[in-house]
Amino acid sequence: MEINQNDFFNSGNNEESKVKENLMNTNEIINIELDKLVDYRRGQPFSEYTDEKKEEMKKSIQKRGILQPIIIRKIDDDKYEIIAGHNRARCCRELEMKTIPAHIVECDDENATLIMLETNLCARENIPIMEKSNAYKLQLETITKLKEKQKEENMDFPVGNTWDNVVGESEDSQTQIHRYIRLTYLIKELQEEIDKGNLSIRAGVELSYIESEEQEIIYSVIKDENIKVTLAQAEKLRAINGEISYQVVLDILKGNKVKVEKFTGKIEKRAFNIYKDKFSNDTEFTDLILELLEQHFKEGDYITE
Repeated sequence: MEINQNDFFNSGNNEESKVKENLMNTNEIINIELDKLVDYRRGQPFSEYTDEKKEEMKKSIQKRGILQPIIIRKIDDDKYEIIAGHNRARCCRELEMKTIPAHIVECDDENATLIMLETNLCARENIPIMEKSNAYKLQLETITKLKEKQKEENMDFPVGNTWDNVVGESEDSQTQIHRYIRLTYLIKELQEEIDKGNLSIRAGVELSYIESEEQEIIYSVIKDENIKVTLAQAEKLRAINGEISYQVVLDILKGNKVKVEKFTGKIEKRAFNIYKDKFSNDTEFTDLILELLEQHFKEGDYITE
């Protein structure tokens, strides 16, 4: 899905919290049986807590109980979907508890997704960079869908979590969120380098504008030579997008002088010297070149070893 990031970041207004208020006005909190709960069905970008983190949560639950109810919605007569609170539910199950406090909301798929994203982005600490990147991208995609629905249904109030909500609850600036979203255009291997700390966010953003096939070449050099890419090197690689080879990447990352030959359409001087007296003007020469090139490619003569 093609996303207009500028629309997302410039869409806030004073009435944008109406949808959330409407949702909160239709809620109730109950103690619900854990066996009636199912995980969020559309997938989410956040990982399950580590064993260490879960042990900390279980000790807290045993000592203080569930301080914040999970958020769920009804999906059929007997089952409820967890929108936020998967780790609390898992810990309660491991503690062999039967019920858990739950905040029931009535909402559509898009607003359920936004609630899931908002609660995790605000509540979690030390979120891995790529998890946060995918969360912001999903948030943006969901808001785009809600705007389309708003337009189709002629709704008279804004929908979704617009920029004002995000900036109000996130420690990340608008510029930083743009950068996070760009990282989702990296190949998986380079995304892993981001999370490992081997590739900075700024350098990753530069590489994200390079074609996937050439990103794979860059990763091969990084892996083979155990080299970290600096921001300045990433900028150089982006500048030659479309002309990247293993040797060129290696030279840039090792600080060697790089000369990349690009096709410009200019005829070399040696050809001009040979044929300068054969043509009366440039148009005549260009027409012949076009005719020869058309015939050349039509006959399949253009073969590279």
